[in-house]
Amino acid sequence: MKSALRLVLLLPLTALFSAGIVSAGLYGEHKMIGDAAFERFMAADTARREFLLRHLGLSTITAQCISSGLTAVAIKPWIGGYYGLTYGDINGIAGDHSRDPVEIYFGLLPPSQALFELNDPETGQPACVDVAQLQKALVQAVRLHHNAIMEGERAASNFAFGLDYLLLSYEDESHFHYVGVPAAEELADLDQNLRRLFEEYRAHLFRFRDPVIERLNTTNVSAKYAMLHCAALDMMYSAGALWNTGQQELAITFIRKALLYNGFADHYLQDAFASGHLVVRRGALHALDDNGAHDYYGRIGLRVRNRRGDSWTSFGDGYIDRDSDTYRYAVDAVAVSLEELWTMFERSRSGTTEASPLEKLVDLPQSDVGRTLVAEYGAFDIMPLEVDRDEVAIGNSRGGTFVQAALGSRGDFVTPGSIGIGVGFALRQVNAPDRVRSRESDFAIAGVLGYTNGHLDSDIDVGRWWEFRFGLEGALFDQLLIGIDNGIRHQEGVARWIWNPHIGYEFKPISWSFAPSVHLHYEVIAKRQPVTFVQVQLRYY
Repeated sequence: MKSALRLVLLLPLTALFSAGIVSAGLYGEHKMIGDAAFERFMAADTARREFLLRHLGLSTITAQCISSGLTAVAIKPWIGGYYGLTYGDINGIAGDHSRDPVEIYFGLLPPSQALFELNDPETGQPACVDVAQLQKALVQAVRLHHNAIMEGERAASNFAFGLDYLLLSYEDESHFHYVGVPAAEELADLDQNLRRLFEEYRAHLFRFRDPVIERLNTTNVSAKYAMLHCAALDMMYSAGALWNTGQQELAITFIRKALLYNGFADHYLQDAFASGHLVVRRGALHALDDNGAHDYYGRIGLRVRNRRGDSWTSFGDGYIDRDSDTYRYAVDAVAVSLEELWTMFERSRSGTTEASPLEKLVDLPQSDVGRTLVAEYGAFDIMPLEVDRDEVAIGNSRGGTFVQAALGSRGDFVTPGSIGIGVGFALRQVNAPDRVRSRESDFAIAGVLGYTNGHLDSDIDVGRWWEFRFGLEGALFDQLLIGIDNGIRHQEGVARWIWNPHIGYEFKPISWSFAPSVHLHYEVIAKRQPVTFVQVQLRYY
């Protein structure tokens, strides 16, 4: 985000780096998109609406339950009455507050709607899931978010949800696209092993749950959406077959499960439309810089297009309003996703003999997975196409993690006189999207802390020194650097105060990770003559 605080640390920070340390979406926006799409889905067919209201026990929730006039997917007994959870709420909880749909099922549905695979399929004993703890965590998340929404905010603070929430954000890389990679190629993540593992997971929910979660968390938005959407379609296929044979009660259970699985899938579908989710490189050394790129492009927007020919400027987390194109296209895609569920139920209920969606996916040759799913799942026609790597600054000098090395010369501008090293990271502040529309107009402020050693090419004590600096640095137009440092220099057994204004220019082509820069320094040292020197830096973002 746009004012950056850079701290160049002298300690290794590798343990803090992960591709998952990036915002994965705002609950309020997921809720807004999901609710609108579900209402469109319900309103599109009167008979379908009546069927779902009657057989799923859905109802219209009131303003006291956060949303006015929206249909609740599930109603959970609550102190003082019933508490409505809409499809948008399920979208918001999915992925950011829960690792898989099973946690939502246990955590949010009333006991009367409990998952029938409650016991471990091998031992017959209760599965290793702390239902009470899940309910406490997820319901608390819903309450915090809803309170924030009622107070005019999109979401409560990430830190309000505790360590588990932050760890989930850390480990789940699947909220993001692969930069510059088409959806059909992203879907190659659904390799034969993962598809078969997921089939076993569906058949025996808790036997292979952890391996499936771990694998899916390392995929991308396209792959994770497709896998979970396929599972939801498979459940609707089962529901239709059960309904056709008179097992209506069990069929209703499968419909409820399908909505929860698809609600989980649609969280990632919604993420796919956010501009900040199109530009994240995802790598252990780029995590905090990824966060910077995510926030930056989410705020200023990114020009995108889709397979059916639409073109628009997409915005990201915190900047998706009801009148924005990003919102409109995301709602379209989620409505299509829900529509496909009902179409599958109707086909199966009519007695189709075709294989189930999951069986088809498992049996697909690896080379056909991407092409087939992109053609079959209508959301991929609406989803933004890949962004050209050369069109975005993946790493940028406003912040994010960086490692820097510096080489300087003094006096005669020829003899190398100093070498410095450092590691840093940035925190950013969001500005309103209508205030800054282009990367050229940005100004960032950075705090700098670093260490320099100056004994190079010197065989006498007077030429040897070390110094420790801190100060402020501004980046104007993403390349012009202006800074003022203060610090301590230790030379000849004496420590003296330093005051050092400097100006520099960073040569960093778009999408480069390495950024060379040249700086002109004017260094004032207590009780010594001022010194002018040149320093060359190389930063890796």
